[in-house]
Amino acid sequence: MAERPRKAARLEPVAVGSKGGSRSLQCGTSSLNVLSPDLIWLCTCQRVPQLGPRLVFFSGGSAIRDLSRYLRRFTRNSAHLLTPFDSGGSTAKLREAFDMPAVGDLRNRLIALAEQEAQTNREFLAVLRYRLPDTGDCASLLEELHSLRLGQHDMSRQLPGALKQVLQSQLSYFLSVVPETFDWRGACIGNLLLCAAYLKEDRSMTRALKWFTQLLGVAGHVIPVTLESCHLMVTLEDGREIIGEHRLSEEGPKVWGSPIQRVQLSESLQFYQPVVPGILPRLRPLLQESDLICYPPGSFFSSVIANLLTEPVPELIRHSPVPKVFVPNLGRDPEQEGLTLMACIELLISHMQRFSAHSEDGGRGFITHLLLDQDPGRYSGTLDYERLSALGIEVVRAAIADPQVPGQHSAEGLGQILMTLARRKD
Repeated sequence: MAERPRKAARLEPVAVGSKGGSRSLQCGTSSLNVLSPDLIWLCTCQRVPQLGPRLVFFSGGSAIRDLSRYLRRFTRNSAHLLTPFDSGGSTAKLREAFDMPAVGDLRNRLIALAEQEAQTNREFLAVLRYRLPDTGDCASLLEELHSLRLGQHDMSRQLPGALKQVLQSQLSYFLSVVPETFDWRGACIGNLLLCAAYLKEDRSMTRALKWFTQLLGVAGHVIPVTLESCHLMVTLEDGREIIGEHRLSEEGPKVWGSPIQRVQLSESLQFYQPVVPGILPRLRPLLQESDLICYPPGSFFSSVIANLLTEPVPELIRHSPVPKVFVPNLGRDPEQEGLTLMACIELLISHMQRFSAHSEDGGRGFITHLLLDQDPGRYSGTLDYERLSALGIEVVRAAIADPQVPGQHSAEGLGQILMTLARRKD
């Protein structure tokens, strides 16, 4: 069995088109490391991505879609832990009909990590992304669904026989079990197929995801952080409690007039019924054997922190000796309304401390690196460098912003820096 590329003695990272390497800037009482990509390490991984580093991401479905696609060329060993707590849109209709975890974010990340090169695969992925119209009567929407199932739809007509058969089999099964009252408006075809696989496999999400992974040639692991059907509840600074992830996206702190201070999980969407779900057994070795753990950009509470509310995830993270990197959002995240960057760091740590057996450590061990763009003006508030030092957090700056899209990260820039941190030995 081939060995993974060994972490050789550290090479000074060299920026593209530059002879310079890493350097540091003095800012207040803290030394800020400015990091450039390690191109030698990247080239090594690109030659053998099957042996690339084990990167673990706690995220939602769409925020790091482009980053996931970019990293695919360097490693096939990334693990993407996602929340199954979505309670809005077409996903909510499936959850209500079948009392199941949300599948929308899982489907989104599976597609991002799927084999994209083959034309037939691209056409099939387009079918999986397709949504029925948001308007129309039930009969017309079902008619379009049947045309997709039978290969008569423009999107499915060009699929090869094997993929047409998969589409027909999964949709036929779903139609045989779906309630007659199901609302088809806006239904995502990929969600329907993943739900059908889940039901076919005796309600095993693990087996359904394994089937999808093999079908699509997914490079990496896409895993729900728990298999239990739960809902998010947020507590606002003014004490109000609001249940349902869909309310965060539809309303949010700006509408509520108070920032979010805490996130918990509830068994019920109607009233708060506290629950602390356990994780899948396979997550433990993935976290213990990782080369880097990342809290990436995305919806801060519903995507990132929500992933950290299951035992024993925070304690496994704290004990891990690898870089644990927080990458704050560059653009406006409605969930972070009223919060500075420093407040977000404290909230991220405080949520994990709730599950830690070592609360006396002051919050050390959950984050080791704060990865920022070179332009400090992109972030709200000022950083407390003495506090960051006490928490054991190293501030790293790099060219990770997309110069063409304001408020967005560059998939290439961010991906190269994360890969570099995954091999860096200080």
